[in-house]
Amino acid sequence: AGSAILAAMLGGKQRMLVDVRDAELSSDPETLVQFIELAILPIAAGLEGLQSTRNRVKIVFPKVSQLLEYRRTMALAAPEVVALSTLGFDPVEKRDKIVVIVAPEPDDEEGFAAMKELLLPTDKNKQLVQQPVVILNYHMVPVAILPVEFETAYQLHLLSVQFMAGGDANEYFQQFRKG
Repeated sequence: AGSAILAAMLGGKQRMLVDVRDAELSSDPETLVQFIELAILPIAAGLEGLQSTRNRVKIVFPKVSQLLEYRRTMALAAPEVVALSTLGFDPVEKRDKIVVIVAPEPDDEEGFAAMKELLLPTDKNKQLVQQPVVILNYHMVPVAILPVEFETAYQLHLLSVQFMAGGDANEYFQQFRKG
């Protein structure tokens, strides 16, 4: 996912969707933290050495509890390169080079309203986000309709695999050869 985001950014993309439908990410906060860090690592590494005023990756969480969980288990501890925020608290700053929004839960209407307001402000005094934006959807359902068009940069859906259990597969196949 990280190299796909970096390639999309280098290709000039401004609005990207990372759609990873995996039950592990939904159920295990530590796995989600590891995935987020691996997704932003190529970008953060590229920004780390730049002598620029815009050299930071901003990760925006839908809830404070998710931000605290991330902070508790994160491995990337470089506040000059990775900054954290939550939806609804003016999360984007001029210093941010890219904004990664962790999608709210599918039934979190307040979170989706805050995300939509960030992407397309109704207040005329607020400016549109100028930086590239990545939405990370780790839920098992598609992200709700967004007010701005996003291009899928990375998509992962689990495959459905069937297998046979048993000691001898030849016995199983014999039943089809007799007819």
